[in-house]
Amino acid sequence: MNKVPEASQERSDRIRKTFDEVRVDTLYLLDELYSDDMVFEDPLGRMEGLEEFRIYMEAMYQYVQEITWDYTDEVIQGDTHVLYWTMTLQTKGLNGGKPFSVDGTSHLKFNEEGNVYFHRDYFDMGAYVYERAPVVKWFVNFVKRRLHKAVEDARETVQNQKTEVGK
Repeated sequence: MNKVPEASQERSDRIRKTFDEVRVDTLYLLDELYSDDMVFEDPLGRMEGLEEFRIYMEAMYQYVQEITWDYTDEVIQGDTHVLYWTMTLQTKGLNGGKPFSVDGTSHLKFNEEGNVYFHRDYFDMGAYVYERAPVVKWFVNFVKRRLHKAVEDARETVQNQKTEVGK
């Protein structure tokens, strides 16, 4: 990774510290990073304001048994910070209680006071929830198998048409 300016490195350290340390009993850490009028979005929804975000995080983290983050890259430009990560999560209701990993990206924007006023997480919701919940997992795998078969059938049809044209 390239060397980043000191102010940007400080922001990066604050983001990582918050991600690494926030749990149900440490939600006060959100106050140190985010502005009161912040907006958060992810595949599950949109929260407006720090209080709503804190409630959302409490609801999400109440089931977390273990969570770790592996930061793989970052892009910093002006007030924008993009962090690429792999989250390893263990929670009671997903994946039979066994740890699983999801790759994602956090897009954050900082205000003049140095606090995050916009945070958007991008990750594959299927990899996060749909393929981990028992009943939904069966259905998602069923649909994937059907789609895979449809793609294979289409490839075979195209190949047969090419063969016919070549005769």
